[in-house]
Formats: sequence, C-alpha cells, structure tokens
Amino acid sequence: MLSAEAFYRENLATHDESLKKINYRLLLISVIRGISFLGACWFIYQGIRQSAGTDNFIAGFVCIILFIISLRVALNFLDKKILTEKLIFINRNELAVLNGGNNEFDNGAAYSDPKNYSVDLDIFGPGSLYSRLNRTTTSLGSEFLGRSLQHPILDAQTIEDYQEAVKTMANQPAQRQMITAHGLLHDEREGTLHDIKTWLKEPIRMLGQKWLQVARYVLPAFNIWAFYHFLDTDQIGPLLVGLALAWLIIGIFSKYIFAQHKLITKKQAILDQYAGILKMFAQVEPGASSLLKHTRNEATDAGTGVYQLARLASLFDQRLNLVVFVILNGFLLYDIQVMLKLEQWKLSHKERFDSWIGIVGRIELLNSLSGFCFNNPGYTFPLVHDEMSVLVTDMAHPLIRPQVNVPNSLAIGEQEKLIILTGSNMSGKTTFLRTLGVNLVLAQCGAPVNATRFVFKPVIILSSIRVGDSLQENTSYFMAELKKLRVIID
Repeated sequence: MLSAEAFYRENLATHDESLKKINYRLLLISVIRGISFLGACWFIYQGIRQSAGTDNFIAGFVCIILFIISLRVALNFLDKKILTEKLIFINRNELAVLNGGNNEFDNGAAYSDPKNYSVDLDIFGPGSLYSRLNRTTTSLGSEFLGRSLQHPILDAQTIEDYQEAVKTMANQPAQRQMITAHGLLHDEREGTLHDIKTWLKEPIRMLGQKWLQVARYVLPAFNIWAFYHFLDTDQIGPLLVGLALAWLIIGIFSKYIFAQHKLITKKQAILDQYAGILKMFAQVEPGASSLLKHTRNEATDAGTGVYQLARLASLFDQRLNLVVFVILNGFLLYDIQVMLKLEQWKLSHKERFDSWIGIVGRIELLNSLSGFCFNNPGYTFPLVHDEMSVLVTDMAHPLIRPQVNVPNSLAIGEQEKLIILTGSNMSGKTTFLRTLGVNLVLAQCGAPVNATRFVFKPVIILSSIRVGDSLQENTSYFMAELKKLRVIID
C-alpha cells in the first residue's frame, strides 16, 4: 500500500487532471449551448417570416431540445467540478499537515475549558490535538470530536470497538475522502438543525382531514378537465369555480402552511450535506468491525430518510416562485400536496430523526480518527487491560515533529503507585506529563498512540499544569493552584 504522502500526491495529480478535463468539457458544452440557443432563435424567426415555415419550426424545436440537454449536462459537470475541487483541497491540506503545516479545518478553540485538562494538554486551539485530528464538516461532527476529547471513553469494550473501526476505515482512504468531500459541498448555518427539530415537534393538522385527502385528487383533476373544456368551448365558468375552490382550501390552511414553511425553508443544503455523508459512509467496507457494521446499517436507512426530507424541503421552497405559487396552487393545490407529503414524512420518521443525525456525528468522528491513523502508520494501538497501571515504551508527543521528539518509557501501577518527577528547568518534565496525558486521551478515544507499546486501564484524566495568578480575581499563583487542586479533588 502507498504511503500517506505518496497516496495524497497521486490523488492530487489525478484530481488536477480531472479538473482540467471537466473545465474543457464545460467550455465545449457552453459553446454547444450558445449555438443551440442562437439556432433556435434563428429558425423560429425564419418560421414566423415565412408562410410555410414548418421545417424551420421543427429545426427550432430540435435546437431547443439540444439547449435543454446541454444545460442539464453542464449542471452535472458543474457538480463534478465542485466535488473535484473539494477533493483537491482535501489532498493539499493533508500534504500540508504531513509536512508540518496548519490544518485548514477548525481548531476547536470554542471547546476549550480551563476547568478540565484541555488547556493543560493543548487539546483545543491552534496547534492542538483537535486541530491535528479534525476532518469534520458539520457542527454535529465537530461536537462529537470535541466531546470525545473532553470526555474519553472509560469502557474497555467500547474502546476496542472504536479501535477496530478506526483500523478498518484507515485502510479505505479514498472512501474517507469522499465522505469529507460530500460534507464540504454544502455550508451548514447555525440554527438550521434546531429549526428542523422545532418543525418535527409541531403537531400534524392536515393529514387527518379525510375531506382534504379526497380534495387533493379530485379538485386538480377537475381543474385540468375545466382547462381543456375552456380551450375547447370557450366556457370559463367551470375553470373559475375550480380555481376559486382551490384558493379557498389553501386559504383555510394558509396561516399553518406559512408557519411550517418558515421553519423548514432553505433547509435543503444542510439535509443534502447530511444525506451525502450518510450515502458515502454506506459504501464503506466494515470488515470485522461490529461498530462499522452497525453504523453502516443505520446509515443506509438514515440516508434514504434524510434524502427524502431534503427533496420535500426543496419542493416546498418552490412556492417562493411566483409562477409556482399562483398557477400550480390554483390548478393542483401545490402547497397542500407538499404539506401533506411533509406531514406523512414527519409521522413516519420524526422519532428516528435525532438518532439519524447522531449517526453523522459518529461517522465524522470515526473519519477524523481514521485519517489520523492513516497519516501515522508508525503509531500503535494500545492494549486495554484491567489492572490499574500504565506501561509504555518509547512514548513521544504526537504534536512534536519527529526530528526533535524525545521518546520516553514509563511503568506505573505495578510497583509504583506514585511518581515524583524532578529535574532542572527546561529538562522536559512538563512535556513528559503532557505527552502521557495526550496519548492517554488518544488511547481512550480508540485512536493509535505515539509509542511502540502502550498498555493501560481507562481512567478519569485530571491535571494541574497551566496555572496563573489573576489581578482581576485577586488570586495569587498559590491560591490559583489550590483552586485547581480543589477541582481535581471534588
């Protein structure tokens, strides 16, 4: 298997070449689209000028069809272009990280909490462990990763399940990149998920109306007949009656429809983002990992449900189009039809929506840990045991460059229950403590650690390293240290 750097360089070259081909095809299609548009205008104009211009009208119609086809093809290539650009960004970012550069994903500074070990161990912020790990594209994925680093797993079996999942996903870098790329295709705005959850809690008002279930089919059929009747006989009366009834029904539910639309409007992007992640993860090979098998089975069902809601949200937003609002509402009860579909979806799936969205957070957490594993093939997966001890060999800090990293070994718990670490200033005492702490956090997340051997029992991690005085709080360095120790004891 290729090394991480070789894989990223090969992928980058492949995607760069693909982008050039896509841009060339888009240019070619734009030329075809322009010619077909001009051709349609020319032939229709000639057909109008000539008394017997049937051939010109046929040619104009063919040009219009060609224009529509070329437009659809262009949109498909545009989607491929955007996806390819995201893949190029991902591979360039990975190469930069491997060579000591900054990760372009968020550094998680918002999750930093001075009350726990996150500040002492550089878990969040610039140059932090979170920054090194993070490949999440959703707010939920970021929260899952932040939570896993703040509250590492204490159950041995769960840690081993995550280890097996990370090992398996690490060997599928192309599929992992597709998960990340599809997550990057759409921007997630704060509050969007909250609005959807609020919509799910709203009571259903229309689905139980039996007369409405009849009217949704009968009235559109009547209006279509009335329209053809008007064209055939010039009698507009039946059509006016049908349109009036349609707007009367819409008026009855207009306040409810507008309130529902306010909650779910412009939600297609985030729903497409989540559906894309779920769809890509469903293609991951789970291997022997029970966690991946379970998550993939859930993701398949969740992806279908979220995709359906995304399509319905998109259809609901079409009511903002004046033509759709006036014509389709009048003839087909468009708002009523979409609203009934949304209520049917809500009735069938609202109880599972939270768990479906939670799957996305778990997927992005596993994706981030697996990428870290792939980028560090020399790291070791820890062995979890029941004895209260930590046994490590050649342990080094995962955030320090290998060229200047100094590995150390440690055995505590078998013979020694307490270790007093002493030494001169700048001799590496604090770095050693942080090295042990950071590797313990990684170990209890199910990730590999920077050591040749790491045996441990999951523990609650407590620390008191970075302590400072405060003039505003009238707190001396000594008092600040006492307060931190009090937090640890409590």
